[in-house]
Amino acid sequence: MSKLMAELFRKLNTADGSANERVIKKLVSGWRRTAEPKSIRADLVQWCESFADVAKLRTGARETATHYVWPLVSCDSGCSVCINEFKDPLEMAVGYATTLHDHRYSFVSLVLSGGYTQVRDAVELCDRHHVSKIHEVGQDILTEGDIVVVNDAEFHRIQGIRRSTITLVVKCPPTKNESLSIDLRTGRITRHIPVEARVGRLIEALALTGI
Repeated sequence: MSKLMAELFRKLNTADGSANERVIKKLVSGWRRTAEPKSIRADLVQWCESFADVAKLRTGARETATHYVWPLVSCDSGCSVCINEFKDPLEMAVGYATTLHDHRYSFVSLVLSGGYTQVRDAVELCDRHHVSKIHEVGQDILTEGDIVVVNDAEFHRIQGIRRSTITLVVKCPPTKNESLSIDLRTGRITRHIPVEARVGRLIEALALTGI
């Protein structure tokens, strides 16, 4: 396996299982200081080319309206690592990363190429289906080599995504069962449950369909 990725995976595997995003940022930042993004990308090329289970990499990948998600590894600490490969802005559909949303987990993202602007918003919920107030609290302008931390309680959206933007994302273990996205025009909330957690609902739907 490539040396840089092997070292990152080793550090994450030995991390405390309760490590939060601040601890993971410190770990990723220390690892990042040992190599420039160009070297990390080259190491990832080597890792992908020598990846033993390419079929698993392919079947684990998923496409969103804005980017492709390539899962690399799940660590003993409960953390996981993936690559987010953003589409050309002209090929993106409205949704996902560009919508206002939160996450089930906290994460640390390293920009390997390209860049974008992250907008953070404070959100006041009116009920389960609508928000009463949205207030911008800050922006992060990110370019190649930058590291950003997103807490699972934060709402954010991405804009100004550059061509050829790729990020390496280290996710902490999930702390919530669902994530939310918000329509900025209507304030309506959409709740997102991971596909793997919907098996029970699939069985219920199939049973009801047969009645």
